[in-house]
Amino acid sequence: MLCSSAMATVIGIVMYAYFNEWIIFRNPWHVQYDVIPDGTSPRQHRCNLFFWQHQRWQREQIMVTAPACAQERMMALMQAWGHEAYERNMLHKPCIVQSVILDARSGCAYISFAATPFDENESTHVQLIILESLLKTIHCNEIPEIKSVRFLINHAPWESAYIDGHTTFPITGLGIIN
Repeated sequence: MLCSSAMATVIGIVMYAYFNEWIIFRNPWHVQYDVIPDGTSPRQHRCNLFFWQHQRWQREQIMVTAPACAQERMMALMQAWGHEAYERNMLHKPCIVQSVILDARSGCAYISFAATPFDENESTHVQLIILESLLKTIHCNEIPEIKSVRFLINHAPWESAYIDGHTTFPITGLGIIN
């Protein structure tokens, strides 16, 4: 009698744990494959990168592989822009993007660089031209979730002698170049 009640208690505990998913039984001969939903798989996006050179806008069209997620597309776009700007000698050192965070409520993208993308000894005009190029690139690639941008260095506000790091820039640009 004691043995059967102990056995019933153990079976009851095991069944309770199983139905509350504390214990998972898996058939080792059953193979299951995880399928990535269509919207999250990486795909090719045509992107336009803009640079102010030779007193006019230069456009470079490239293909970027990124998921449909706006945050990942923005990260890939910024990395491509930084690489191309360095290749064109607009930047004196490589531009490394650490992360991009989107605030869905305000539509602001927080872009964190590993270091300032330009030399601190450059004129304010050159620094603003670089920022204008970044903003035009973001605006023309039509990521609908993004309406403004804030630039960060190592996840902290950008400290510069010429540019206020606490400023949120509209993606329509600064208006210094038409």
